[in-house]
Amino acid sequence: MNPITLSEMSDEDEEVKIISSYEPQDDEIAIVFDSSKITGGNALDFFQFTKQSHSNVKVYGDSNGVSYLQLNSITLALGTFFATSVMIPFLVNLVSNYIQKKIDNFGTRDIDVKVSIIKKNKSGKHVKYTVSGKVDDVLKVINKIK
Repeated sequence: MNPITLSEMSDEDEEVKIISSYEPQDDEIAIVFDSSKITGGNALDFFQFTKQSHSNVKVYGDSNGVSYLQLNSITLALGTFFATSVMIPFLVNLVSNYIQKKIDNFGTRDIDVKVSIIKKNKSGKHVKYTVSGKVDDVLKVINKIK
């Protein structure tokens, strides 16, 4: 697994169009479903975990008929989440807390994690971080996204 990819997104990217169509509030966090209708096997569980910790959690895109892919190893595939720069620290803390909960459940740190975070910065640009790798490496990287 590659540890991180970073890409500045244009207004023509499908995910940016989906996000923009919902006119997000500064305090929103959202799971984003694109037209592929495929997301990580743990996306729904992480979405529910996020809703327990924050009152303004949304679904962007069409969630009907989504396929949740799960690998045969211990891999946490959390899906794609969106947050404004104001909410990124909160979202990163939720990801960290969720991962720690799963480490405790599995009784091992030998876990792979994959998550994509789309951040809208103050200038209105969208940046997508796709992070995957061993749990400790992913935690280090996502904490730098703040």
